[in-house]
Amino acid sequence: MPDEVFLVGDSFVIAIAQAAKATGLGYQGGPVSAGRFLEEPFYRIEQDRFEITLEGSGPIRPLFHDLLRSSAPVISTVGFNSHRLAAQFTALYRTQGVAHYSEMMSGDVFAACVLDARAVALEFYRMLADAGRKVFFTCSPQRVPLPELEVLREAETILIDAVSATGAVFLDARPGTANAQGLLPEFALPEDTIHANAGWGQIVLDLWAARQTD
Repeated sequence: MPDEVFLVGDSFVIAIAQAAKATGLGYQGGPVSAGRFLEEPFYRIEQDRFEITLEGSGPIRPLFHDLLRSSAPVISTVGFNSHRLAAQFTALYRTQGVAHYSEMMSGDVFAACVLDARAVALEFYRMLADAGRKVFFTCSPQRVPLPELEVLREAETILIDAVSATGAVFLDARPGTANAQGLLPEFALPEDTIHANAGWGQIVLDLWAARQTD
């Protein structure tokens, strides 16, 4: 089994990095930025060097230069700041006075909106596939207000299928860490309304480790 991984994504990656550190698993990379800043182009490729282009990212840029050159498998959360999608869709249909988005758009239109909103993320995964990188990914910790959870899960189903189509392998931490109400309390980061703790990160790493015998 590899002795290190290459982490890349939004702030949800922090819990995975904490779990890796606690168990002695080496890692490169880390969080690039808050997820909202990864919804727009955030990198360029210079020959085989991966260059973060976000304003103010200078100090962390060297951490990601080897993303395409490293042999370490990638674990990513890019594109899965799904709480923003859920909040945006929920606000939209509420302003229209309907109980669910399906009352104002078809499933196909909803799917097209989700994929358009995460077009940069999908291109990122395709780029990694084209570079021959072995990529694993996970979704959000499912920590949103209950009225938004159904929308989040429907959006993530669409995204998971689209990212999986690039060849990336989905690490589904939901069965062990969430229920119908969202993230289980024991995996929630205290005094935080969105993020999970290192216990959730360890579940993701356990799922990754189990796939190393595939």
